[in-house]
Amino acid sequence: MSRNALIALRRELIEKITTALPNSKLFKNGLMYPRRYFDDLIFEQRVQNHQIISEYENSETATSNRLKEAL
Repeated sequence: MSRNALIALRRELIEKITTALPNSKLFKNGLMYPRRYFDDLIFEQRVQNHQIISEYENSETATSNRLKEAL
C-alpha cells in the first residue's frame, strides 16, 4: 500500500471510531472522551518504546563492559 492510502485508511478508521465511541458505555455521560483516550494510548506507547530503548542501551553497555573486562 502507498503511504497516501495508509493515511487515508487511518483517517477513515479514526472517523469511524470517533463516531462510534460516544455511543459506547465507556464514553456515555462524559466519563471519557475519545481524544483523551487516543492521547493516553499514544502516551503509553511512547513510554513502552522508551523503556525498550533503555533496556537495549543498558544491555548493550553491560555487554561492552564485559568485553572490555575480558580483554
